[in-house]
Amino acid sequence: MRILIFLLMFPFLSFGQRNQYSDSRQYLDLFLSKDQLPYKLQTIKDYDLIGKVKRVEMDWGYMNFDLKGNLVSIQNTDSILPYSAKFNDNGSVKEVKFEFKDSYSSRNNEYLFLTYNKDGDIIDQTLGVEFEGDRFKTVYQYNNKSKLLKKNNTLLGFDEDTISMDEIYNYNKKDLISINRVFYRSNRNKSLKMNDNIERFEYYKNGALKKSQIIFNEILGDGSDTITKYYNQNEDLIIKYEGDSSIQFKLEKFFFNNDYLIVGAFYKSNYDGAFSDSENYEYIFDIKGNWIEKKITRVIVDHKFNNQNELDFNNAKTAIEIKKRKIGYYKN
Repeated sequence: MRILIFLLMFPFLSFGQRNQYSDSRQYLDLFLSKDQLPYKLQTIKDYDLIGKVKRVEMDWGYMNFDLKGNLVSIQNTDSILPYSAKFNDNGSVKEVKFEFKDSYSSRNNEYLFLTYNKDGDIIDQTLGVEFEGDRFKTVYQYNNKSKLLKKNNTLLGFDEDTISMDEIYNYNKKDLISINRVFYRSNRNKSLKMNDNIERFEYYKNGALKKSQIIFNEILGDGSDTITKYYNQNEDLIIKYEGDSSIQFKLEKFFFNNDYLIVGAFYKSNYDGAFSDSENYEYIFDIKGNWIEKKITRVIVDHKFNNQNELDFNNAKTAIEIKKRKIGYYKN
């Protein structure tokens, strides 16, 4: 979905961590961060591109795509992660490599390997670091109709422990209706169940995802927590709400035009003090219908100096950013 790459390209939009982060939420974030961009195969759809795009140049470097729309390489002149992908004969991704060439960094290159069964389903996904070994591993289980039933996710080297998350997928006759997650922490052959949560799903009549809600059931924490998301019929995220009540919450809203291109965003939170951020996007397009210039206007309102619970509208800050890209296409 478009909103993932939007968040990746604008890291300054993310909120600071909450003061009292639940164990369950912390572990879920660790796992989901490895299941999103850039740690997956990317396509032109992730970059709001249409048509037979071959190359995209931006101020930080360039990206190359194949005829199927898969991102095959990234070369950068800034801090964007260099990326290269290899494919199997049937077109499925075999390996993705993320290179670190900064002479000031001690990080080694990271890699992502994928293994498939005879039906073409992913059965193993491994994210690791050169010279250091595997760091994150996911094993998939299916029924005889290629329907995903279970995922076992393992994160190695977390404070010298191993963190794992088991996911059970539950269906009605047509759709995925819920995922049950259980977290474990292991050290020296001892395994402790930390906590669990359930995520439920609702759909539009056309089958597109309409709503998801994660409900955390804390075993070693204080009460529960929820994350609720709403989507449009293109399955773009339009509302995300975190919190149990209006006392402590985080709200994010995203606005799209009739072509499902994002045109605005709004953020409001009272974690670590009141905060709001409204954004507007204006575009210039090429003859193929892809944007080549984006103007981002942001209005940021922080909390008052003497009252962290109230927004200080008198000292709102406005910022404007212009992003440009040059797009090359395959010949028909």
